[in-house]
Amino acid sequence: MTLQQLLYVTAIAESGSINGAANLLQVSQSCLSSALSNLEREVKIIVFQRHNRGVSLTPDGEEFLGYARRAIDEFRVMEERYSARARRRRRFAVAAQPSALASAAFASVAREFSRRDFELEFEQTSIDDALRRVETHSSEIAAFALTNANRATATRVFYERDVEFIELGAAPLCVYFSAKHPLAEKKKIDIERLATYPRVTIKNVDNRGSNLRAEFLAETRAEPFEIQTSDLDSVKLILQGCEAYAAGFGLIDCRREQFLIREIPLVGAEEGTFGYLKKKGVALSEPGSFFIRELQNFLHERLRR
Repeated sequence: MTLQQLLYVTAIAESGSINGAANLLQVSQSCLSSALSNLEREVKIIVFQRHNRGVSLTPDGEEFLGYARRAIDEFRVMEERYSARARRRRRFAVAAQPSALASAAFASVAREFSRRDFELEFEQTSIDDALRRVETHSSEIAAFALTNANRATATRVFYERDVEFIELGAAPLCVYFSAKHPLAEKKKIDIERLATYPRVTIKNVDNRGSNLRAEFLAETRAEPFEIQTSDLDSVKLILQGCEAYAAGFGLIDCRREQFLIREIPLVGAEEGTFGYLKKKGVALSEPGSFFIRELQNFLHERLRR
């Protein structure tokens, strides 16, 4: 049984004759008669009663026609949804290490492309998961910062997985406090001053053992006080709720949060290298190129402060 046979049955029923349906469908009468006979043999019922004035539905045919029409309607709904989707909607996805820089750049993409038949997706996640998303084409781009601690591992893993990291610029490591924190009014912070305060970190998701963690300050001391959470919004809430700190490269946009959270440069800390990951040899899409330009602009603006 085929969709075409079902279409033939509905056309014959509506026309009241095989000849009329053949004219409507622009097929020969013999072709239509043959298709109907084949269908009736397959389903083992008589759909139409033939007579001199044309055809009429049998009781079995009435029931069959109801199922045929429902099947055709479902097919047309699927065809409209998915053929239109494939024709009109294009997907653009970015994965990023939690960062105000990447979030701001993607917000610019949303303003520019949300009305241009694009499906847009932004996921803040670990470096490992971002790498997996680019490798499997789930995301076109992954944005994050590399450090001296993870650069050697990252270079090897990127080569193995046929992806490339494009550097955009240096990213100074800063610490973040609640505006009420005892250290919040400092212009710069020595790393030793952090020793008595708990640190908030975002959980890492390890995949396939690449171990590309985005942990900062781990080499400075054993960390007896650590609070783990899963997203950047939770980090902000925890910082506001206790005398903890977080560390990162452009982690929070404190211009928006100036009365709640403060960003302070860390004295003597290494700079990270902010950039993005993509599949090797694959050109960026239009929103991908736009995202990278915006990311560069936000990074350079930040470095000028």
